[in-house]
Amino acid sequence: MQKLEAQEKCDASVEALLDGLAGILPCAEAVQEAAKLKELQNTVEEIWKAIEDASRFIDDYRCRGEVVDTLGQYRGSYAQEQVNKILARLQDLKEKFDRGVRIQVLQTVDEHIQRVLLDKLKPAGLGKSAIATSICRALDNQYLLSASFFCKRDDPKCRSAQRALSSIIYGIASRHVTYASSLRKALDEDPVLSSSPLQTQLYNFILDLLSSLSSSTQDTHHFIVVDALDEYGPGADRRQLLGFLARMSKLVPWLRVVITSRPDSDIKDIFSRVNRSTFSAVDLHSYDASDNIRAFMRFRLSELVKGRLLPEGSTDELATAAKGLFIWAHTACEFVLEDLDPTEALDTILRRGQSGLSHPLDELYTLNIQASVTKQRTSDRAKAAVRKYLGAIIVRSARTPLSIPTLSRLPDEDQGENLLQATVEFLGSVLYIDHSLGDVVRVYHPSFADYMLSKNKSGEFCVDLEDLNASLASCCLKTMVVELRFNMCDLETSFLRNSEIPNLEARVAQAINEGLKYSYLYWTGHLKDAETSEHGVLLRLRLYEFARGPALIFWVEALSLIGKLWVAVSSVQELMEHYVAGQIHFPQQLWDATRLLQD
Repeated sequence: MQKLEAQEKCDASVEALLDGLAGILPCAEAVQEAAKLKELQNTVEEIWKAIEDASRFIDDYRCRGEVVDTLGQYRGSYAQEQVNKILARLQDLKEKFDRGVRIQVLQTVDEHIQRVLLDKLKPAGLGKSAIATSICRALDNQYLLSASFFCKRDDPKCRSAQRALSSIIYGIASRHVTYASSLRKALDEDPVLSSSPLQTQLYNFILDLLSSLSSSTQDTHHFIVVDALDEYGPGADRRQLLGFLARMSKLVPWLRVVITSRPDSDIKDIFSRVNRSTFSAVDLHSYDASDNIRAFMRFRLSELVKGRLLPEGSTDELATAAKGLFIWAHTACEFVLEDLDPTEALDTILRRGQSGLSHPLDELYTLNIQASVTKQRTSDRAKAAVRKYLGAIIVRSARTPLSIPTLSRLPDEDQGENLLQATVEFLGSVLYIDHSLGDVVRVYHPSFADYMLSKNKSGEFCVDLEDLNASLASCCLKTMVVELRFNMCDLETSFLRNSEIPNLEARVAQAINEGLKYSYLYWTGHLKDAETSEHGVLLRLRLYEFARGPALIFWVEALSLIGKLWVAVSSVQELMEHYVAGQIHFPQQLWDATRLLQD
């Protein structure tokens, strides 16, 4: 009976081995590609040899099993031993193959980075985030990625240097036991460090701890990927973070930092002071992305019936017109697919692209806006509305994106929610509604915001920043004076701390609408950016009305309810410094209120 059970177990093992070999066959082409890599050639040859030996064994096992006794040479324990040896051999070769792939990944990345990599992107839209995503995926597949952070200019959570630092600290700690232990010890000794200023955390959690690990050994490298560094804010935090990233990668031999960015002046300045031997810069202009763009456009246009009805060769023409810009390709596809006559839209894009009057991306953005105005029929009113609302979307998104109902209420001159809704829909190739964040309106790419803020790029559609900030500042102040009141959330008692109040967050969300919250968080920024405009006198009157009335105290209470009292201190201090520098009288009541919060 035991022999029969062993026989059944052995038969099952052989069948499992056969299934495993059958599963390898679809990967043969990929293995052939891997065999071209010098580091993997010997391993791949050994794998094929092991597969051949395993195949012969299975064939021999089955043939002999039909004519010999179950206790024969290839039956029972001997056959099971052979199966175990083959499996162990294949497992060993798999580990060697994985190590070879890991080395190849490291070498591929190290072709471009020694310590820090900076993608020098001159125009926007070359696909730096797509490249960063691919790098992350390749590294993560080999368990080499410790942390990644992708910045987005119009998302406060995704442009915070503090959040980027937290991700980096957590990532290193999750992959490096000694660092995690040192981090835990530092937090135990000084719990306040976790809420300290950015620079203090950079020194204590990154530079000091990594310096103490400089002599430690590590079998594998660790990679940190930071995408779109040029979109981080504020500028001082961005410069601090970049400076520390450049330094931290030199402290330990097992750490690599990959950065993608446009070469803004402050970023170039920091790298100009870094030892050239410690980093490598890659200019994406040298990379030909035409095949990738063509593949993307072919896929996108074939998704909808409209795209499949375009003339033959349309994809190739559009891909050529893209001139290496992924964002141009995306915008062009959406513009064509949204039009009632996609063929005419295609012809318009190609004609405008051949004019050579301006940058292809700027030309495409202008075409989108002009088409939106035409679709709304009432050209003069539509043109003013498009400019006003696009400006409001872009200026506010630099702080936090807002929904259509809130956007339509905030300007002093209410244009109406329906008109704003139509504007967003007609500009669907450059704007989108983010349902994951409460249906807020966002721009697809920061290059569109740059376009709208440059007179040379957008011409008559250019946003007048000072005028718009003046309008928004006035509206924010007016909103606070009218809507703020004592005990906004109707709390039953003032003897409890905010942290002790049940369901406070839900009560705040119910009592304070999105527009009011935006107003009391960002009014000082709009006021500071608009003070030099012709609306300065009116704005100061609005400010005095706010500062000398009960709304000032209600504002402090509202900030307390959402745990952001620090906004009152920092924002008023910045505003006061701006007023003093311009020799403008600053309301004493504002300064007194923030001094009380600091005491």
